[in-house]
Amino acid sequence: MINGMTKNFGMSVGICLTVCLILPITCDDRIPLKLSFLSSTSRDAKLFAGAFFTALDFVNNNESVLQGYRLEYLFNDTKSSSLNAINAMTSHYGTDTIGFIGPDVSCECESTVAAAWNLPMIGYVSVIIVPLLTCCVNRFFVKTNIATFIFFIHPILW
Repeated sequence: MINGMTKNFGMSVGICLTVCLILPITCDDRIPLKLSFLSSTSRDAKLFAGAFFTALDFVNNNESVLQGYRLEYLFNDTKSSSLNAINAMTSHYGTDTIGFIGPDVSCECESTVAAAWNLPMIGYVSVIIVPLLTCCVNRFFVKTNIATFIFFIHPILW
């Protein structure tokens, strides 16, 4: 019986099912903080996504890390495009994000936009862009001091 109606599932004998859902009532009164995760959905980027969600779960399940707060995420597939990343950042900025993780391919323009909004950005290098790494580091990050940006490179890649 679902909402007082018997559902016949195409069988010759009518079956009456009673559906009871007992959901635990949980109240998470911690203040939500929105974090923007910008990534492509390529194979390599999915590895970083796993790390991101593992870290997010760790923080949210350990109340001593951010006492009184919990992290929520906003996601957009950047499709490895700087324009898509900046478009997503603009959309997330309008929903009160507190910072950006990514994007995984480009970060020169994106980090400048984040700095203009005075929001932190944590960039990371995907295995795909190793040939671009030297140019990116030498041309931009060594010459520019953006206080809201930090860039992580896996030791194997450096």
